[in-house]
Amino acid sequence: MAATGMLERSAQVAEKAREAGVTVIHAPISFAEDGSDNPNKGLGILAGCAADKLFTAGTWNADFHESMAPAAGDKVVSGKKGLTPSRARTWSRS
Repeated sequence: MAATGMLERSAQVAEKAREAGVTVIHAPISFAEDGSDNPNKGLGILAGCAADKLFTAGTWNADFHESMAPAAGDKVVSGKKGLTPSRARTWSRS
């Protein structure tokens, strides 16, 4: 991430999109501490999330980085448990 400036560039893209009137959509991922809501805790990257308790709801590793925090007018997907937001449950506005 540091070598490519990915985080900084992503924040710049989000800000430029807002300035152009585009709705920015955030799709964070989080899991229960016991991993019971992880849809595939035995395979691939989701197995790593389960084994290492990554993206645990209510902890720092499920929070937005300050540079990517939702701004007024952004939408946030909730209920995302996999690598795509297609099965997420709800949208909210920031």
